[in-house]
Amino acid sequence: MKHVRDCCVVLALLFLCGCATTKPPSHNPEILSNTISGGKGSPWGRSDSGANFTKLTATTSDPTYGLTEQNPVKVGGLAENNEAEYLNGLRGPSDEPIEYERLGSCCPFKTPNAMIEGIGLLDAFRVTYAGQAKPSILYIDFYDKEPLFVPVGFKARSN
Repeated sequence: MKHVRDCCVVLALLFLCGCATTKPPSHNPEILSNTISGGKGSPWGRSDSGANFTKLTATTSDPTYGLTEQNPVKVGGLAENNEAEYLNGLRGPSDEPIEYERLGSCCPFKTPNAMIEGIGLLDAFRVTYAGQAKPSILYIDFYDKEPLFVPVGFKARSN
């Protein structure tokens, strides 16, 4: 009986050790494809440029909106300019202009609006602004359209 108990303890310890990790989770998406233009991921830009921008009127309190692949910003239209116009409409929390660069496509998901076999890919953007501790990654779905919000930690561009 003691032998069975010892085996159970050893198996439990092995199981617990096997579930432990010393590597912190990565917040960088696995990029499946990207486009480079001018030495940067395309599209890229700044929210203080003269480019068109989306006039955002609502801020969300949902801390996952746009900042996780499970809750992307849904700009729709199957057009990169919709992504850029959305990003051009954002500012840092103290009205700092943001800089953004598309890291690439990631995170396959099912959508009826996809061009090929009902599978879409999110676009991941690195977003920075002056004084930011570390870059944010914003996830954008350009297949599906929903009302647009300003993510937590950002504010809407006013002009």
